[in-house]
Amino acid sequence: MSTSASLVELLASCGLENRIKLFEDEGYTLEIAIKAVRDDQTTLLDDLRELKLPMDECRKFMEALAAADNAGKSSNQPQPEPQPVATAAVAIGLPMEPVAVVPQPVAIGPPSSPPPVILGPPSSPPPVILGPPSSPPPSVAIGPPQPNAFGPLPPGWTGTPGDRHTQHAGATKLSTPTMIRISDWELKGPGCCDHLCLALRCSWWDNARSYLYIRDNSSIEKNDTNGINNCCSCCSKVKDYVSVEYNDRAPYAKTCKRSPFPCCCLFNCDQPKLEVVNLGFMCCCMKCDTCCCCCESKQVVIMPFESLPFPCCCCSNRVGCCDNCCGLCGPITGNPKVFSLFGPQPKHADAFVAAGQQVMQRG
Repeated sequence: MSTSASLVELLASCGLENRIKLFEDEGYTLEIAIKAVRDDQTTLLDDLRELKLPMDECRKFMEALAAADNAGKSSNQPQPEPQPVATAAVAIGLPMEPVAVVPQPVAIGPPSSPPPVILGPPSSPPPVILGPPSSPPPSVAIGPPQPNAFGPLPPGWTGTPGDRHTQHAGATKLSTPTMIRISDWELKGPGCCDHLCLALRCSWWDNARSYLYIRDNSSIEKNDTNGINNCCSCCSKVKDYVSVEYNDRAPYAKTCKRSPFPCCCLFNCDQPKLEVVNLGFMCCCMKCDTCCCCCESKQVVIMPFESLPFPCCCCSNRVGCCDNCCGLCGPITGNPKVFSLFGPQPKHADAFVAAGQQVMQRG
């Protein structure tokens, strides 16, 4: 290796640029390092350890110095033979077989990325496979589209969408052809009064068969197997009582209709809506819930109007201060006065009403 090659370039070639100042402060030159590696690598290792270099940096410097020294020797020989050079790992004491180092010239110039040091004979290039390119796997399935987007088709289902061409009227029109999206709601369990009524009818409570769906086509579908029609189910299977209510028909449509009890002799044309009624009461200006063993404190109802129909249209259909002595005793403030029952009851009344109102109030 020529004496014009600086130690700075050698350190940069092995990624030790941050150690340049350390070598310069100690006056350690490239000639001293080359002489040490030619005499004995143990001497070179001792010198590097005195400079407080970590063991991995010592190994990098010794390998780069050995490669640079062999490259300098090869410039004076036409065809140099690769000589086995003991690596830094052998000098340190690690078990490693000596390998031949292929000479690599060190470029003189500004610091650049370290050149790779190839240990051992050059590897053969990867084989090139000649022949027609293999066809890629298909990314799009070929065939008729699946009508069920939520999973595999049930057994016996052929996937035929049907032959209807007549347009659906009103809210019965599907927002997505051949598909109705639903939200399924957990039902409330039976209370003490429910168990008593079922026992008188020789029936039992069945929440597995009952369901309550809010459908995306502005409708509510329910199967109330625990209603008044559930009779003598202890000796036979529970009968289904399925019903679907759309927002453009009673009891949710804004049409002229008869009001519920106790105003059943009056007609109203207001917009009904789902509402939560608290079945508790006010006592000494404190809200008291009903007994948990008899019934739940909150229920979903259908409130037909905000104001009472004519001739009482100046009165609100909600409990106010005049109805409970300014909150001293009586029904809870804000509850609807006139409403229709809703069933089956969801477990979480407030969340169901919020979701149901968003769907049922769409035009």
